Amino acid sequence: MTAQKLNTFARLRELDLAKSLLIATALTQRMAVNAVLYFSSTKNSDALSHIDKVLDGLWDVCLKRRKKLNAESLLDKLETFIPDPEKDDNIASFSVVDFCVALSTCVYATQKEEDNPAVVVAKLSQGDIERFLRITGGRDMSTQELRETPLFTYEIDIVESFLAFVESDDLAIEDIADFRAFIVDQDLSNLGLASDI
Repeated sequence: MTAQKLNTFARLRELDLAKSLLIATALTQRMAVNAVLYFSSTKNSDALSHIDKVLDGLWDVCLKRRKKLNAESLLDKLETFIPDPEKDDNIASFSVVDFCVALSTCVYATQKEEDNPAVVVAKLSQGDIERFLRITGGRDMSTQELRETPLFTYEIDIVESFLAFVESDDLAIEDIADFRAFIVDQDLSNLGLASDI
């Protein structure tokens, strides 16, 4: 598992910025399900609308519909929705923070202020999974045990499949649009949760 993980991150580091942003956006889209569940439970429709707006903008960049986003405006508003896990007794607040950092990383990448967003977001997603498993597992688990769980190994498989997709020589805009639709329709977070909304 360790060798596979190193190989995965080595491949992520070799991606050009456009492909790295595509994987980062896809992983962030999966993490968004956790935020949707959280903000739906707190009835924060403004946060839900803003998440959609930022994700739509990121996909537009990936689909070459636009070159960049109004990062300052988007991120300033996003910051107002970030929960404080120390004051919020909902364990999902940790995942929302990770999602917001991932979303910000992708936006910065559209400004060329982040060189390899896929590496950053993949690490955030895996860290989110490890925390979730430690909190919900009911017992102490070693790092090795955590990384052998079905949830964690599925995450590695997802990243590997995303890599295989972007490394294709004949990747077309239509393929990226289908890729986005698949992830959105799947409606499955990195924690194995579905929004059903």
